[in-house]
Amino acid sequence: DKGFDTSITYPEINGLVRGAVRCLPELSNINIKRCWAGLRPGTPDELPILGPEDGIEGYLNACGHFRTGMLTSAITGVLLNGLVRGEPLPLDITPFLASRFPNRSEKTMDFALHA
Repeated sequence: DKGFDTSITYPEINGLVRGAVRCLPELSNINIKRCWAGLRPGTPDELPILGPEDGIEGYLNACGHFRTGMLTSAITGVLLNGLVRGEPLPLDITPFLASRFPNRSEKTMDFALHA
């Protein structure tokens, strides 16, 4: 885990490329023109935030997946699709609601609304 560090080093890129080539040998002839690093937003309890946001009509959360974003993207899409359409969900999303964090500040919410 690198925290908020988005720097990139040659050994890190080299390791990622070697792993990718092992999985897909056709990648051995590619030229990498640029690289970037993103952050993995997470939550204090390491569960994503899914579902409606109290007090913001029509707003749905789908964030905070941290390292599992790619792995859970399909079920996240299924759940959000059901929420948008008003259909029954295949599982209870109560454990994933943002309201499980009762000490969120107005400043945080104001930033989210106006960012």
